[in-house]
Amino acid sequence: MSTTTHSPDAGYFSRDDHDLFYTVQGPGDGIPVLFIHGWTCDSTDWSFQVPFLLSRFPNFRVITMDLRGHGCSRISSSLAQPSSSQQQQQQQQQQQQQQQQQQQQQQQQQQQQQQQQQIQRTDLATVTLAADAAALLEHLVVQTQQQADEAFAGTIVVGHSLGGVVASELAHSRPSLVRGLVLLDPSYLAPPGAFTGFLEALRGPDRLSAIATFFEAVYSPDTPEFVKTWHLLRAWGLDQAVAVGALGAMVEYIGPSSVELIRRIKVPGMPRLVVTSVPAFVEPEKEAGLDEKTDQLELMEAGHWMMKTRPGELNKILATWLQRHVFPEDVVVNSE
Repeated sequence: MSTTTHSPDAGYFSRDDHDLFYTVQGPGDGIPVLFIHGWTCDSTDWSFQVPFLLSRFPNFRVITMDLRGHGCSRISSSLAQPSSSQQQQQQQQQQQQQQQQQQQQQQQQQQQQQQQQQIQRTDLATVTLAADAAALLEHLVVQTQQQADEAFAGTIVVGHSLGGVVASELAHSRPSLVRGLVLLDPSYLAPPGAFTGFLEALRGPDRLSAIATFFEAVYSPDTPEFVKTWHLLRAWGLDQAVAVGALGAMVEYIGPSSVELIRRIKVPGMPRLVVTSVPAFVEPEKEAGLDEKTDQLELMEAGHWMMKTRPGELNKILATWLQRHVFPEDVVVNSE
């Protein structure tokens, strides 16, 4: 396997009328590592991990992607705004507002909201986001290695928050594409109902304040203010339909029981590193059942964005897991 330096690549991969932004660094025949960010986030969340892995493991091919509707990925018009038929309905409803009673207006608004929510569930479903990642891997990695007459051994997938849920679904639905999972505070570990009130607030006029309050609750005391501002500016700029749709679809996917979800989607024999920032988040994983051979569970009380607040500590955990427990034979390691 080559470990020579290769020029980075970046571009858009089109799927279902969405253009997914991605970056690739490392040798073309390297061990693929895919990073999947969280809700309202983008690939810049991995700014401390990407250069570390490229330096420490020269035979890694590091891939980042922006989920549909997030970051630099371009969303379809059907997701960003109502279709032309829905716009006509809205205009008709506006004309009728002066003639109809308040109750009729509320009923029409509820119908319109249900239609828009159906669009969001279809376009931003967790299984759809996982399918995006699978299609991107097939495009960037599987086809390339097949053309080079090389066996594809799977991808190391790293996911944070919503990205951890997407990564888990990717491994569940397409296990042949994944050789190991790194899950950082996956959202399914949050208590049942944790997102209900927040989701309603996102649909209202005070959604910006709601986002700020929600984020503040998951920061560690030592989180720099510039990191908080970074997150707010990015989240506030996200299309409201994307923010509501992605979160609502994730809540629907997780369901009422984190434990049952873990048991359902966990792939037997697949190595997993799960890092949580809250002691209570450890319990669902334990209750679902840990495999001593393949599961490693770590508690790092560094806030939800641990990869930014304590990157050195997280990178050390990640490197140790990769080097000692998962791929000791084919991982090339540079000295620290």
